[in-house]
Amino acid sequence: MLNLPSEADIARELGANNDPDAIHAGRQAILSQIAEAGKAIFAALYDGMGTPGPFSPDAASAGRRALRNAALGFLSLSDKAPARAKAAFDAANNMTDLSQALTILAHRFPDSPEATEALAAFKARFEDNALVVDKWLAIQAAVPGAATLQRVQALMQDPLFTRSNPNRVRALVGTFAFGNPTAFNRADGAGYRFLAEEILTIDPRNPQLAARILTSMRSWRSLEPVRADHARAALMQIELGAELSTDVRDIVDRILKD
Repeated sequence: MLNLPSEADIARELGANNDPDAIHAGRQAILSQIAEAGKAIFAALYDGMGTPGPFSPDAASAGRRALRNAALGFLSLSDKAPARAKAAFDAANNMTDLSQALTILAHRFPDSPEATEALAAFKARFEDNALVVDKWLAIQAAVPGAATLQRVQALMQDPLFTRSNPNRVRALVGTFAFGNPTAFNRADGAGYRFLAEEILTIDPRNPQLAARILTSMRSWRSLEPVRADHARAALMQIELGAELSTDVRDIVDRILKD
């Protein structure tokens, strides 16, 4: 009940002439108003929904964690500072709380020392755990804002990212395309051009993965005209690629014709 519709849900409801930056700003404004109005309630929930003792996966404990983490998200907005989320990260004794606190730090305070420290600590602790490394990449790929494209490109040079590993590509490139409306839909079209280049790079190695990630552009016609033009140009770049796989050829043709 505390979760607002996602930015993708809002875009689907609007249906046309979508500006992802405006949708993000509007949604964030509402979240901030709720956070300010309910600050005392969220503080009480956060303090009262702890699960002392060893971690338990039972439904009651999972529900308390989910409600506490929702409260933490709103408190971070009303605090306008990363200290509470960093304290939650440092105190977490399970992956649910740890990844939620890390997401708040990375998404709300991406340039803060607290976020940088938490991301580095998470990486150092779990670099040998493939599934958690994927989570680490995905959290960063979903950081709102145009600057995340450069973040993703930098992460592609990280030793933990391997192009030949489909899960790594899904976690980083896939999350960027499917789960980051503001960065992927940059007004200058850089996100679309990046994806076009990645599709053409992935396709010879893994056509099914390339085709799946390409479906992130299915809703390009619902964008406002400037972004839609950039998206169409990127799709044309893919369509004109030499020796496209049958999988990618089929998807790009359908997207352009729909």
